[in-house]
Amino acid sequence: MRACYAYEIQDVSQENRQRLDQFFKFLITRTSFGYTLCGEKPCAIETYPMLSKTLSRYAVKIFFKYPGYSNLIQGWEVWSKYAKYFTSKNFVFRYVSEYQTFVLINKRATRKVIEEI
Repeated sequence: MRACYAYEIQDVSQENRQRLDQFFKFLITRTSFGYTLCGEKPCAIETYPMLSKTLSRYAVKIFFKYPGYSNLIQGWEVWSKYAKYFTSKNFVFRYVSEYQTFVLINKRATRKVIEEI
């Protein structure tokens, strides 16, 4: 998401900017988050297994099934640190650690769906 970096925030190192770029690129291209960010989808929810709580024989399979797994973990750590710099009136982005779940809400699209009911 190069657009996020237009503000040239000095506190974010180049390495962390790359992690954020990989994190959002993965979420946008490999999950339903792109439809929520760029379309009319009101919400996107993505859950990933916690490898540290998984038997090693299954963890290896999961790791290879989700090639961007490390990008997700590292990306969220960086995002958590710098999220205050990237505020939005149109979106809510959260991570529910108890369920290893990312949630993105498009406020406008959600409001539109609720008003149609």
